[in-house]
Amino acid sequence: MEADKFEALNKIQELLMKHKLSSRFEVPQILVIGSQSVGKSSLLELLLGLEILPKGEGMVTRTPILIQAIRNASVKGLKATFSHLPGQIFSETEKVKEEIISQTSRLAGTNKGVSEELIILKIESSATHTLSYVDLPGLTKIPVKGQLTQQTRGHREQNLGAQPQVRR
Repeated sequence: MEADKFEALNKIQELLMKHKLSSRFEVPQILVIGSQSVGKSSLLELLLGLEILPKGEGMVTRTPILIQAIRNASVKGLKATFSHLPGQIFSETEKVKEEIISQTSRLAGTNKGVSEELIILKIESSATHTLSYVDLPGLTKIPVKGQLTQQTRGHREQNLGAQPQVRR
């Protein structure tokens, strides 16, 4: 029964983010935002308890990634699916990373471009917590060829609003 509730919440969240309405509705999630190459993906992996995100030099995360995680004690290892590959199940972390890299190239190009298109990854594992996580491309002050400052600024505005509020 609990899994059904989270599946319904995940569907609502997916629709809100696809239609860029997520800033109007509050859905529980951890969103990591910061400068390029400061360890946002590594932090998310630590919180997830799974090494599923590609990492490396320069801007690796070039499209937002929504990770809808469900803790499932009956799943040994990993069960991962992507919304753009319905019905295909990934059970190896390296294959998940490879698909994120491939889909990023399809959406953002093979250079250093950034896309606002969302990659949606659903995972089930006994090693994770039931929660949604969002990995965003890093903010850049000086774009390299193929990047626009407006693109990276757009990710922040889409997910945090034009003027993020700091709570003290």
